[in-house]
Amino acid sequence: METELSLALDLWRKALIGYDFNQLTQKPGVNQWSLGQVYTHLISETNFFIEQANICACTNDHAAEHTTAST
Repeated sequence: METELSLALDLWRKALIGYDFNQLTQKPGVNQWSLGQVYTHLISETNFFIEQANICACTNDHAAEHTTAST
């Protein structure tokens, strides 16, 4: 999993090279995110979910509980 994450982060980082600061901060609309905001969100949420997965992998807390499914 860590290797796949590293590959994804490298891909995201390389994709940013073609953009300047103005392009990264320009919002296409009032209620829309800039490309920079999307990248920041992806990185922070990826870190959050990795931390949660590590917690799950290192503990048996709540192991006997049923999972919830979103519909």
